[in-house]
Amino acid sequence: MKETEIENILREMGREQAQVPPHVMLRTRERIRARSMTPVLIASLLLSVLGYGVLSLCFVHLMPHLHWIGWGMLGYAMITAINAVVIWGAGMLNPSIKRSGTWRDCL
Repeated sequence: MKETEIENILREMGREQAQVPPHVMLRTRERIRARSMTPVLIASLLLSVLGYGVLSLCFVHLMPHLHWIGWGMLGYAMITAINAVVIWGAGMLNPSIKRSGTWRDCL
């Protein structure tokens, strides 16, 4: 974690580092760590949907007698995508993030 990121956030909030209580600094560090999880979530979502989507299409088209497996895997991929979007949306709607004044850090 870079101290310059913390300094930039504090500057946007209009505070100096000496004026900030330790628990606020801890939350700021946690927000910076949480921000780095968004690319991981997007990558896992894409890999899951693409992986299961490709496998399901292979089952449906190349092995018609196993079409039920293909449709099931495609359904699982869609459920995974919906679940990831719900988890990300719940993080965006978290009131403690908005109250801190730097909710955009979780994008």
